[in-house]
Amino acid sequence: MTAFIEGSVQTPTGRIVPMTINAKPIPDPGKLADGNVLVAGNLAAGVRAPISVALHPGRYRLRVFTPAGLLAEREMDLVDDQRVTIAELLEPATVPASPAVEPEPRAQPDVTPPA
Repeated sequence: MTAFIEGSVQTPTGRIVPMTINAKPIPDPGKLADGNVLVAGNLAAGVRAPISVALHPGRYRLRVFTPAGLLAEREMDLVDDQRVTIAELLEPATVPASPAVEPEPRAQPDVTPPA
């Protein structure tokens, strides 16, 4: 069972920028079904080409670094056969909106209600 991280980081001229992608399982360390242990590590380090990296399905904190610093950081669940692009790691995770709570009306001091 495998999930994939794919893509590259480029300049406006199309030049590929070196990148490092780090994946930290949640929880860390993680346990695999076969009894092995899963720990944080780099999926790619200083890579100057498009990547396609396979990793075990599960929940991860994924971080993408370029020479300019941290480009993206995101927690996400990866499932078997899922393909996630570098661009998708830049997008914020969708958070369901909380229902609006209307405050209860309260009496205000020194205010006389209309007659």
